[in-house]
Amino acid sequence: MSLSDDYGISPVRYQPILLNQATGEALEVPTDWISVQYVSNVCRPGWCDLILPGDFSLGTERDFTDWRIVIWRHILGGRSYIDWAGFVRDRARTYINGESRLRLSGPDYMDMIDRRIVAYAASTTYSLKAADAADDMMKELMRENLGASAVDTTRDYSTYISIQADLTQGTSVRKGCSWADLLPTLQQIYETSQATATTATFFGVVPLGDGYDMEFRTKIGQWGQDHRHPDGVDGAHVFSIEWGNLDNVTQSYQSSEETNYLYGMGEGQRSDRLQTTATDATRIAKSVINRRERAYENTNAAVVATLTSETNGRLQEGEPTETFTADIVKIKGSEMGVHWDVGDRVTVYDLFGQPRDLHIAGKTVSVSESGENVSGRFAEWP
Repeated sequence: MSLSDDYGISPVRYQPILLNQATGEALEVPTDWISVQYVSNVCRPGWCDLILPGDFSLGTERDFTDWRIVIWRHILGGRSYIDWAGFVRDRARTYINGESRLRLSGPDYMDMIDRRIVAYAASTTYSLKAADAADDMMKELMRENLGASAVDTTRDYSTYISIQADLTQGTSVRKGCSWADLLPTLQQIYETSQATATTATFFGVVPLGDGYDMEFRTKIGQWGQDHRHPDGVDGAHVFSIEWGNLDNVTQSYQSSEETNYLYGMGEGQRSDRLQTTATDATRIAKSVINRRERAYENTNAAVVATLTSETNGRLQEGEPTETFTADIVKIKGSEMGVHWDVGDRVTVYDLFGQPRDLHIAGKTVSVSESGENVSGRFAEWP
């Protein structure tokens, strides 16, 4: 589906492709596809809904489980690239008001991580990670639960997903994670790594080649590029209502679920139980009654250093959240895939007219005959 050129803006064309789950054989979706909407996030799974004519079929194919949906975005006169890739996990056929439709839906390639747990007993090197660079620790957990280092070889999916080589660039962290879900474990390592902004460790699964193969990667400092104003190393980019590239803006602050004093409890019982605390004095001092306590339990933690590191990481999870969401308006000089994309650090003028260095933590793209609409989710970084 091609979208017209308006006011000097680069015209774009979208092409969904379906790839056979076993062979990778490509089937180009017919040109009369109805619409596609997809979400991309930093360090979180995304989602796609592809709407096709109801008579669309793949011969006798009825079960599309784990077929790949690959969304190509072509900037006419510019580059062509995969903007989203993931799996078919849900499907539905409908007939409403004389029109039949087929909807194929599913998560992006981050779902590969979400399919695994850290399937190892406590106090083993597989589940109790000593101090290590966050990026290397993430990759080790991936190899042990999804790759060639898995003790149970039936868990080895390295044929389908490769893992970037160790780079030893991230913040040093510790982690205990026996029988924990793998995706939240990696997200907790990411959150703990933010304690040192310059070595904060982001992660994701990116499509390779035609989109069938994929690779787990880490990046340091930001997932995308640095477009902060005025001296971002990849060229400054500003979003503001006045510039015309933001609309439908919501700016909110939530502290109702805040935790600023955390008791950490590890191995042992009663008075012999391993204990530590983590506190944020600055946040507590925001009001005379703002001490908000919770407890964190990790019975696998056998040493104070491990328990303290994890408790501090969990304290960060209890920080108030500030969100800034907006529809990103496509204007000349501010185009997705040319000037900005998910994971980029940018400068945004908020509703108080104040410049803020944020990163684009997620985007939602909707494409139909009526055009291309993009909304963005911004987050503080660091």
